[in-house]
Amino acid sequence: MRRKKAFKTIITALILQVVLIIVNLILPHCIIKEYGSSTNGLINSITQFLSYIALLETGIGAVVKSVLYKALAKKDNKEISKIYITTRNFFRKIAVVLVIYIIILCLIYPHFVSKEFEILYTISLILIISINSFMQYYFGLANQILIQSDQKGYVINICKIITYVLSTIVMVIMINFNCSIQSVKLIGTLILIMTPLYSFIYTKKNYQINKTIKPDNKVIKNRWDGFSHQISYFIHTNTDITILTIFSTMKEVSVYSVYALVTNGIKSIINTLTSSMSAVFGNLHGNNEKEKLSKQFILFDYFNLLIVIFIFTIAGALITPFVKLYVSGVNDANYNRLIFGIILVIAEAIYCLRCSYSNIIFVVGDFKETKIHGYIESVLNIVISLLLLKFLGLIGIAIGTLIGMIYRLLVSILYVKRNIININIKNLIKKYLASILSIIIFILIINMINFIPINSYMDFIICAIVYCTILGIIMVLVNLLICKKDLIEVYNEYLKKR
Repeated sequence: MRRKKAFKTIITALILQVVLIIVNLILPHCIIKEYGSSTNGLINSITQFLSYIALLETGIGAVVKSVLYKALAKKDNKEISKIYITTRNFFRKIAVVLVIYIIILCLIYPHFVSKEFEILYTISLILIISINSFMQYYFGLANQILIQSDQKGYVINICKIITYVLSTIVMVIMINFNCSIQSVKLIGTLILIMTPLYSFIYTKKNYQINKTIKPDNKVIKNRWDGFSHQISYFIHTNTDITILTIFSTMKEVSVYSVYALVTNGIKSIINTLTSSMSAVFGNLHGNNEKEKLSKQFILFDYFNLLIVIFIFTIAGALITPFVKLYVSGVNDANYNRLIFGIILVIAEAIYCLRCSYSNIIFVVGDFKETKIHGYIESVLNIVISLLLLKFLGLIGIAIGTLIGMIYRLLVSILYVKRNIININIKNLIKKYLASILSIIIFILIINMINFIPINSYMDFIICAIVYCTILGIIMVLVNLLICKKDLIEVYNEYLKKR
């Protein structure tokens, strides 16, 4: 049952990520074409400003899930109700703060863009775009956390897939009929809020929540311990562009952003995969099934290693050719940054390797014990990036990110081994050596057969297929030679048809 639920959640989550990638390619193009780049920029700017309110919820999701796993495993409705009510009340308080924040934005923000847009035009967009955020906090997030913790993340994923597809189709049709941007965004938003409303209804029908139970803030007492983990992620995803904005040029920001399109897309898919296993680990931990938890984690960690090495090795080989195709005809900045691209890919690959360890730490609720690691990672990332930026530019920024990621991966492995799961370090090193050897052999082979010029997207696709085939064969052979037993176990657990 656990495996079936996890599989459904993983598949629907991956489909959702693909849908989001497609949506994020289609809608901006249509908006720019019909309403202009300034309007598209305004929408993105407003969305960015509204997202800052999310800092108020930092640390809550992981902390609540860690306590929900045990309550759900024991089917303790009283405890589930207490956790749910506490979480719901917390998010509704954020919804109230959000309303105040929206009012402040409506009073101040329009004056910064008044030269390009009328004040009422901007205010109307702020109000429309903020509807979805308010509905998420007031109706959605507490219910979604409960459903996801109960290994039913696929329910939310399916709803999101439907609403994103439907809203995109409707918005594109409206744009083609020359409707105003306000009406387009309003209808799109009204469709998207089906997700928080559905999660509210689903929870009401499927969980026996006793709403007379008083909230207990002890449930979220570890919030500030989880805060460091979320802040380190926030810094990881935002620091580089912030530093470049302050200390470099917008052209360098553009170069970084284009390369990050590739790594962020891959990272979102890997994160989906690892996050989808959290509920499985949480259920095992809640039932105190230590042996099964240990076995499942070690198998999944190796599975994650194979996937990360495969995808990011291909990305490292093709990221610069892709970027050159993507910006073909643009000559106002140098986008041919091979070394930067490779370092960025390595840094994000290491981040993804760490995700399975971070998830198991979150599952057992060891936020306080590991919060210092999040702060140290953040400091390393910022300080090294600042020190190297002047001398190495984008490469210095990427090195700062890389060193922060290496530190966090190593301390996470050691913490999990010492406190949660008895990891065989020699066996883990053997798996990593097999991966490194596979990469080296792959690099040697593609350098010897460098006969595929990439001058079009079709060339890129053909090259990607060839590279994937070569690397896939290499990884299977090398891992069979060095980690045969582990590879067979992973195949039987995750790939073999049942």
